[in-house]
Amino acid sequence: MPKISIIVPIYNVEKYLRRCLDSIISQTLKDIEIILATDGPENCNKICEEYAQKDNRIIILQNPGSYGKGFNKGLEIASGEYIGIVEADDWCNLEMYEKLYKKAQEYNADVVKCGFFTIYDKEQKIVTLGKSIPENFSIYDNSWFLSWQPSVWSCIYNKKFLIENNIKMIETKQSFIDAPYHYETLYKANKYIIVKEPLYYYYQKNTTQSTKNVNATDGLNSEKYAYSKITQYPKIWNELKEGFLYATVMNLLWNYENIQNKEDLNVFWTKAHNYLNEIDLSGITFYYFKDKYLKEFFEELKNNRHGKFHGRKEEIWVKLFHIVPILKIKNYPNGFKVWLFDTIPLVEFKKSYSSKIKLFNLFYIISWR
Repeated sequence: MPKISIIVPIYNVEKYLRRCLDSIISQTLKDIEIILATDGPENCNKICEEYAQKDNRIIILQNPGSYGKGFNKGLEIASGEYIGIVEADDWCNLEMYEKLYKKAQEYNADVVKCGFFTIYDKEQKIVTLGKSIPENFSIYDNSWFLSWQPSVWSCIYNKKFLIENNIKMIETKQSFIDAPYHYETLYKANKYIIVKEPLYYYYQKNTTQSTKNVNATDGLNSEKYAYSKITQYPKIWNELKEGFLYATVMNLLWNYENIQNKEDLNVFWTKAHNYLNEIDLSGITFYYFKDKYLKEFFEELKNNRHGKFHGRKEEIWVKLFHIVPILKIKNYPNGFKVWLFDTIPLVEFKKSYSSKIKLFNLFYIISWR
């Protein structure tokens, strides 16, 4: 039995695939199985075959049909004690699986999760698991963590734990299939262990990523699926409903802000409103809703006041020359708003405007498309 079976769902990633596979076959933990679940196209399949000829730890799973199907079928054939997931445009620290497996053995863990780097072409950002999060983690003491970036690829999962609890990926071709999987592994695990060191490289410039091609109801469908799963366990639901609602609303807001046209926005709003009114909100205090935009979005969506909530797609700070007026521009799904602030000497500019400089709002201009 290999210590870890690593499943790699593959589709249209020829440009990145070799970098990914090199990081897996070069792991310091040699006792691994590598399952390449490839949906092509032909150039990706050829790379998989090339690597399989050089490394007998590689198994090719042809044409599973989707990311979720690739993972689920890979899990069925995997012989490893633990299961890992690597997305084919990402890559791993060469010691990642050795370090995670050691922690898994130390704690007899169901899940071990590490930090990661978010990688852009010209920069990288470290996503750490905060100081307040204990190594031996329980979602029942930290239900807000349901809203954490799912990062299902920064974990290893005990295969027996996944099989006995029937934990599977959504098999539909859509974005956001990782959120329900993230939730379910958190609330079903007896031992969920945190390794705070970042060991995975999450690449963000691949234009074929599912999150770059978001359909109006992808996020909503994932949240509805997750709700149907967690409410099968009334005790778990009652303990986690506060954090679950917070995570759901955050994910729906992200989905909403990434929809590009008005027709899709209307479809999303109607269906999300109906779903939100199906959720059991009894006993919820909205403790985690600190962000005024998130709370506003929830209230407008719940009460079906589409057009009242304008969102916040991005903020752009514009600097001119020497002694400068400051412009703040916010884009919304159906318009934008511009603020002009008082003039400030260039030497006083700091990275964190809000904590270092007091800005005086003189007026704003609203222009609706």
